[in-house]
This record gives sequence, C-alpha cells and structure tokens, in this order.
Amino acid sequence: MSSTNEWEETTRAKIENRRELVLSGTEISSRIQHGGLDEHIFDLKKLNFLEISNTCLTSINEKVGQLSHMVHLVCRDNQLDALPSSLVQLKLLKLLDVSNNNISVITSTINELTNLESLDVSNNQIKELPIVLVLNKLAIVNFAGNQLKSIESLFSTCFPNLSDINASRNIIEQFSGNVDQLKALKKLDLHENVISELPSELANCSKLKECLLLNNKFKDRRLDKLVKQCKTKAILDYVRVNGKKGTKNGSTSSSTKESKLTKEESLGKKKKNNDPPSKVEKIIKILPIADLEAKNIVDVIVTKHTNNIRPYIVCCIVRNVDLEGGSNFKQFLSVQTKLHDSLCAKRTKATIATHDLAFIKTPVKFDAIPPAVLKIIPLGKHTEETALSLVSRLNKEADELRKKIKRSSLSGVHKYLDLLKDKQLYPCLTNADDQVISFPPITNSNISKISSKTKDVFIEVTSSTNLDICKQVMDALLKAMLDIKLGGQLLPNQGDDLKIGKMKLISESAVGADQHVGVCMESDTCSSVIDTTCKAQAISDTDQQHYLTIQQVKVSDTDGNLKVLYPSRIDLRFVEQEVFVVRPLT
Repeated sequence: MSSTNEWEETTRAKIENRRELVLSGTEISSRIQHGGLDEHIFDLKKLNFLEISNTCLTSINEKVGQLSHMVHLVCRDNQLDALPSSLVQLKLLKLLDVSNNNISVITSTINELTNLESLDVSNNQIKELPIVLVLNKLAIVNFAGNQLKSIESLFSTCFPNLSDINASRNIIEQFSGNVDQLKALKKLDLHENVISELPSELANCSKLKECLLLNNKFKDRRLDKLVKQCKTKAILDYVRVNGKKGTKNGSTSSSTKESKLTKEESLGKKKKNNDPPSKVEKIIKILPIADLEAKNIVDVIVTKHTNNIRPYIVCCIVRNVDLEGGSNFKQFLSVQTKLHDSLCAKRTKATIATHDLAFIKTPVKFDAIPPAVLKIIPLGKHTEETALSLVSRLNKEADELRKKIKRSSLSGVHKYLDLLKDKQLYPCLTNADDQVISFPPITNSNISKISSKTKDVFIEVTSSTNLDICKQVMDALLKAMLDIKLGGQLLPNQGDDLKIGKMKLISESAVGADQHVGVCMESDTCSSVIDTTCKAQAISDTDQQHYLTIQQVKVSDTDGNLKVLYPSRIDLRFVEQEVFVVRPLT
C-alpha cells in the first residue's frame, strides 16, 4: 500500500533538490501504517542515498527501480518479507542494508547489482544463498542471525575483493577448503554456529587477521581451546596441520602438501632458519579493580529505569595517558569520531564518552530520567540547560542547516537527534553529586571534558542494542589508543621486570604443541604448563615498546549485583601477535 498524499519530507527534498533522504522512527511508521509509504519518494530521481528504517514497512514499491542514481539503500529494522524485483535496475548501487527484517529469500537476480560493495541482510530468515557469480566488487557481506546451513557460494574466485564475511548465529555445520579462494579475506566471523571441523585450507588465507569461531561444536578439544583462548594466527597454524584434509572441490589432501609445515614448525617449537622470536611492540597492563596503589576508583551503578531505554554500559579507566605530545589529543578525538561512524554505526549501535577522571565523583549512576528534569552543561558550553531545551535547540539548528545545505543528512551532533525521537526518558550518567556528566547518544558534559592536560581518562560505552557491541567498541578504542602511543614507553631490558602487584606479563600466542597461551593461567579447567621464557627475550631485544595501563571498572545494579566487569579475562583478545596483555592472576 502506498500513500497518494505527498509527505512534507518528500516535498522539501523535491524543492531543495536533495540527494539524500532519511525516513525513520515512530512517526514515519505511524504514517505508513495508516496510509502507506509516500510513493512520490520514487519520483526523486536524483536521490543517491535513501534510508527507510525502524518502521512497520512490509514491502518496497517496485517503483524503487526508477531511482537510477541510487548508491546507498538502507531499509533496516522494518518488517520486509521480500525484496522488490526492480531492485536490479539500480545499477549504481554500492550498499544495500536490509538487516533486521523478515526476508526469507535472496534471489540470484542480485547478481545484476554489479557495483555492489556492501550487503547486509543480517537478522532475517534466510535459509540458503543463491549461486552468486558476478559480484566482483563485493567487499563486505553480513548474513548473521539467519538460518543458513552453508555459505559455500561465497567461496569463489569471483569475489576478488571480498574481505569481510559475517555469518555468525546461523546453523552452519561445515565449510570446504574452497575458502582459500578468497584472496582478500581479512575477517571471517562464524561464531555461534554448529561447525565441527575446520578445513586445513583455511590457513592458506594469507590476509586473514580475524577469525571468530566461538560457540561452535568442534570435535577437536585442542582446537576448541585455541578458539576460546588464542589468536587467529595460532588457530590457523594449528589448523594448517590438524585441519580436515581433502575438502576442497576437485582436489585431494595431497595437493597442499608442499605448502604445509610440520607440526613442530607450525606451532613454533622449532624453526628451520633459527629466526629470533617476534618482538613485542605493544603492551597492555590491566590493573585489578582493588589495586591498592590506584586512586580515584570508580564504581558504576545502573538503575532499572535504563532497562527499556539504554540498558547496556561498559566502563574502564586508562591511566597516565599522554595527550600533550604532538598531535595526540587530536588523534584521540579523531579515533572516537571514526569509531562512531563505523563500528558504532553512527551511534545507532553504541556511543562512546570520555571524561577527565579528576572530575568524576564516585559512585557514578547510569539512569534514565525525563527530558525536562535532566540538566546538563553541554560540551563546549558554560550554561546549564535541560535536555528538553537542548534537543529543541539542536532540532532548530538542524532544520536551518538542512535548508542551507539542501540535504536531509547532517554532520556533527545534529545527525544523532533522531535516536531520541519519541523517548519519554533520556539516558544519562551522573556524578555522586547528581551532576550529569554524559547524555548519550548526544553529548558529554563540559564539567568532565578531557583536555591535553588530562592524565587519567574514564571511558564509558553505552548501547541500546547489546552488551557485546559495547565491549567490541571499547576493545577497538583501547587498541587505537595503544596504536597512537597514548600510554608510556618501556626502555630496552625493562620488560623483564614488568610486574604490578600480582600481575605478570605472559604471551598470548601459542608456544608449543603441549602448551597453551598464557591466559590459561586464568582458567580453572586448564592445567597445562605455561612457557613464558620467550617473554623476557622478546621484550629485552626490542628497542621500543609502547604500553597502556587500564584500570578495571565494575558495573552493578542498585542491589549491588554485578552486571559487568571490564576488562575481564575474556576481553581484549587482540589479533596482532605483537600485543601482550598483563592480566591479574586473581
């Protein structure tokens, strides 16, 4: 069903000759429910970006094929049960996002979208993939949260640019050695499936840096342990020798004999050329929450009011940062912006807030309160105002900007205003004195803003989606801080004495056929001997080691029940082999 009355947004886009149009939220959904989607949208022939999201839309009008300039089409979080056949007419389309719908079939006509680079059909009801032949430009695919038993049609030389595959939370039982035909593959996410074996050819994916395989049904207990505790390189080294052979179509296990290492070589016990151990360049030290030397310990309490608004939060403290050197401060801000646009999906999945710890008064409370009651001094301002007033002011500014730039999409904080639409309560973090220090996903308070003089940073990541995305974002932010060298630097030979309290530096790479990674020291079920002899040599031989010191933060409910402790022993599992993590032993 389509509406015959032209909507205000459509009229404005037509008058202002806009290239982008975003229709999202409860109000749009109500209009669709009562009168259908405005079919005049499909007369906006110059549109190159169209988003229709978070509505009750059940189908897309076939007229969508008229939008010949369309490059990005986003129809996520609706109730679509199929894609229109006219979609194939969008020859310039590069991104298609129809995640979180009720779609059960992706037809082979998708092959006609020859410029497609990113496809997201996650969280639908798809049971099988079409035989895909010609999507040569496809780089990112997301089939997570469907009912797929196989993704074999992706394992083809027809995908020379395919670098990121997410097929987690399906019912995939196995996959063949044809995966090594994906020469550009960098990330493969197959966690939460029912995979029992891995093909040895997986190790031939030379660019693969991240392979996520948690919560499968591996028969090999050693492999299962590596998946839980190791990095991608260690898993691939193990699979190269112990993976299932002969699964590649048209080949036998002998076809890859020449490329395989012996068991001892692959696990690092011996090296033919006597190469020295890899040098450690990056170190993360985790201070336990009860560390006696640490000051300004922060406890976070979450109230029940956040349950239906923004229930997930992860926090930590980064100690002794250097934001004064060079362009460190600007780089730190830039990292947050990039994460907000990428992993946080423009703050729709998660929001980062950073504070100067010197201005944080514990316990911090994560609450949700009415907009007229929430009072904050917005970042960069000096006057307190209610959230109701702030959002109203920002909406007016947004309308003026749209008229000025003749586009529906905005930059800066204005582009996040729709995330608060129709909310009766707004989420916020408050100091012990009830001063608001954060109003996600909009702004921080000027009270706790960081500056180049800040030495200790309190970081929060909040989400309305799930806890896992909070941890992913926090992991990524801390890794970025390490990469841009915001922590300290160890001098040569200093690594041998790198201990804090009951903490000890241990390698998180596989060290031998009968030994596991250093983090096994934290496991109650693993009794393997831990070899840390490589640690001292690797560190003492290195000229520069940059490190980051992180303090754990506990988040509890109002009854004192623990909700999350970050970073825990399962967090900060980095792919790069040069990263070492110092963890509390207790």
